[in-house]
Amino acid sequence: MMGDILETIGFQAAFLLLYQYGFSRNTFFTWNRLYLLGSCLLSFILPFAVLEPIRTILPAPEFLQPFETGLIVLPEITLRATGEEFSGLNLIPFFWVLGTLVCGVFFCLKLWRILRKRKEGNLIPGPGFTLIRIEDKRLAFSFFKWVFVGSGFEKKEEQVLLTHEGVHVRQWHSLDILLLELLRIVFWFNPLLWLYQRKLSEIHEFLADRASIKNGRKQYYQQMLSQVFQVKSLELVNPFYKNSSIKKRIVMSSKQNSHNRLKLNYLILLPVLAGMLVYVSCMEQPKEDPSVEDLVEEIATASEYEQIQEKVRNSDMTTENKEKVMRLIEEARQAEASNTAKSGSTDIIFLENQKENNSSVIDNQTGEAVPFAVIDEVPVFPGCEEAEDKRACFNEKIMEHIMKHFSYPEEAEEKGIEGRVVVMFTIGKDGQIRDIKKRGPDPLLEAEVDRIISTLPKMQAGRQNGRAVDVPFSVPITFKLD
Repeated sequence: MMGDILETIGFQAAFLLLYQYGFSRNTFFTWNRLYLLGSCLLSFILPFAVLEPIRTILPAPEFLQPFETGLIVLPEITLRATGEEFSGLNLIPFFWVLGTLVCGVFFCLKLWRILRKRKEGNLIPGPGFTLIRIEDKRLAFSFFKWVFVGSGFEKKEEQVLLTHEGVHVRQWHSLDILLLELLRIVFWFNPLLWLYQRKLSEIHEFLADRASIKNGRKQYYQQMLSQVFQVKSLELVNPFYKNSSIKKRIVMSSKQNSHNRLKLNYLILLPVLAGMLVYVSCMEQPKEDPSVEDLVEEIATASEYEQIQEKVRNSDMTTENKEKVMRLIEEARQAEASNTAKSGSTDIIFLENQKENNSSVIDNQTGEAVPFAVIDEVPVFPGCEEAEDKRACFNEKIMEHIMKHFSYPEEAEEKGIEGRVVVMFTIGKDGQIRDIKKRGPDPLLEAEVDRIISTLPKMQAGRQNGRAVDVPFSVPITFKLD
């Protein structure tokens, strides 16, 4: 989530820089309005726009491949440097919600101020909008189809104001402001949204000025300048007077129209968007399909392998996961056929993935581990003996054990070392933990994982055809410093 937010802010920064140095000096105000609105909204979509053909999928580490089909892969566990007592407490969502509530309250106050002025003013139906005369003598602004005008304007001034505010009404400029206000409520910590709103407000004024100035350029400029030191501020509206933008409005309204060929500059958006899509697709890490675990369980309990294979082919799983599940199906099919051929033999047959030979028959009496695809009963964690779902209980207990015994290595924390450690271990026929193997970004993290797994209690061994067997497991553990 945090990564997506940072990507969104990064894209917005790129879009705003492109606007500032590429498009802001043009007089294509409508185009610029669409660009600002479109790029702002697009920046929230891009982090999730992963193109599968260019997605980078890293292959599984070689040291895992010989064990791949014989492992029970447990859910990934994330360990943080804050330790166990704070592991379940994340203050970021708390402050996010608190900030959203505060910004929401201020937004409601702005709306209340506008509604109060409407209630106190005199409503006069007009062409395309409702004119509301208010007591503030030199205040003029619009909000959707309401145009508020003070009583201190002369008739000529008022006509200019109505023409100007009428443009805001017809082009629905208040809708742009409202959209940015709502985004700012939710993403109040993003300063670029404030900049987006400021740029859009400028564009709104440029559009209204261009339409109003046709009735008299000199008079229009004089009216703007005469009010520079008499302006009252009201947020969430389109005000006619705004000190900070008067100079820029005069410059842009008097500027000669940009040549149409300059519209070709907007084509630079195509390579920029392409680059962003490539970045997102390449940075996106492959995610485990949620359907894999269910399919593996189905393989272990059903013999209708053709139906399961068809389900896999028609699923939205990644190619890597499809191959993995198909391999498990084939192993289970061959294992079942071999056991049937034995017709009463007490030998336990299973298959293990090999590099040269994809499958081979192994006798359980040799002491090899039994793969998950054909095992009858998985190992039982102490305390899960009476659990209805022993697998779910095992996952929960082992996670509790790891969190309880976890201590972020002090040296690793000082050096800023974090990353993902994959640990494999076997629960033997005697229920003891052995054959711990791990692979991670640093020996310090590997040593901590080894220590934690070594403290696992004795289990009730997994069983196949009534006999205790060795069962290998894998647990991905992620160390984070945030």
